[in-house]
Amino acid sequence: MNLSLRQPYDAAQANAIAQAWNNDIVIVAAAGNDQGRTQVYPARYTNVVGVSGVQRNKSFASTSPCNGARSNYGPHVDLSAPFWALSTVPTNRYEDERAGWCGTSFATPHVAGAAALVRAKNPTWTNRQVVDRLFATAEDRGSPGRDEYYGYGIVDAAAALGIP
Repeated sequence: MNLSLRQPYDAAQANAIAQAWNNDIVIVAAAGNDQGRTQVYPARYTNVVGVSGVQRNKSFASTSPCNGARSNYGPHVDLSAPFWALSTVPTNRYEDERAGWCGTSFATPHVAGAAALVRAKNPTWTNRQVVDRLFATAEDRGSPGRDEYYGYGIVDAAAALGIP
């Protein structure tokens, strides 16, 4: 489940997240775009994989090539992924490479997609096994091991699937 959003704590949402996890669903959420240590929901809920952003050079997204967004960091970050993307825009056209969009809402689908690929390859695995595989195969960046900027590292779908 990809949750590219942020909102205040909500008991009903917390219960829905817990129910989804208990039903063996992998839940992935954006860490936020304030370039602060602000912990946002749903990324902060238990059993949600919080995703921060990285630039094209794999540095933490503390600066932004577009729209002023900068990735949040903190204990709610479990993985990181590309922060910048080309996307369609409201004028019904496709952005060119000089523009694009930035934010952890663009990083989060990378992780959700990797989780879906791992689950497809290993249909008997639990959500915990899928998440642990993503953590174990992420490209470690920043301080060794888990840190507040990259989490366990940059998601690596190929490594998670065992592709050299």
